[in-house]
Amino acid sequence: MLNVVLSALLGLVLVVLQPAWADTSSTPPPPTVLPVQVAPGTVLTVTPDRADWMYAAGATATLRIRVAVAPYPAGGVAVRYRVGPEMLDAPEQRAVVPAEGLVLTVYAPALPGFVRCSVQANILGTVHSAMATVGFAPAQLLPTQTEPADFDAFWAAQQAELARVPPDLRLQPAPGLSTPKVEVFLLSFANVGGWAGPSRF
Repeated sequence: MLNVVLSALLGLVLVVLQPAWADTSSTPPPPTVLPVQVAPGTVLTVTPDRADWMYAAGATATLRIRVAVAPYPAGGVAVRYRVGPEMLDAPEQRAVVPAEGLVLTVYAPALPGFVRCSVQANILGTVHSAMATVGFAPAQLLPTQTEPADFDAFWAAQQAELARVPPDLRLQPAPGLSTPKVEVFLLSFANVGGWAGPSRF
């Protein structure tokens, strides 16, 4: 019965798109509604308000956290979530997701980049996780480093040094990693070693 109810609820999960340039001071136009594609049995979802998950510089994104579980607790489902720059730890926050979903407003970072929202919920003893990453003007991202003027010459010299080292391929049995069904070997070859002399890879 639970699977049937979950499948029915998942079919009703929708994304509401609002253009980044919309004037919120006036009555907004009717939203475009698109279905959210989620895997069967998905309980926790995080969905941006744009189908392409991309936003202009300075725009505001809206994320909706939804929980598909039956029977849905009257008080909602408690979740823990983090919103911040991709690949960096953000402070953990807690909230209760109402039946219509929890809406989070994500403001554009000062520079082009990506913002990630990760969510966890403990539902009936099982921890569910979901994540969404939105991009703000990603086409305007610039390299943070510049290539040294002598890089090509340095790389060519390293390749030439490696070419002078005989491969000396070695195949060594690894019984400690093997099983009755799988026999494991360690493959290595000679490599340049810099100050320490030849090394193996």
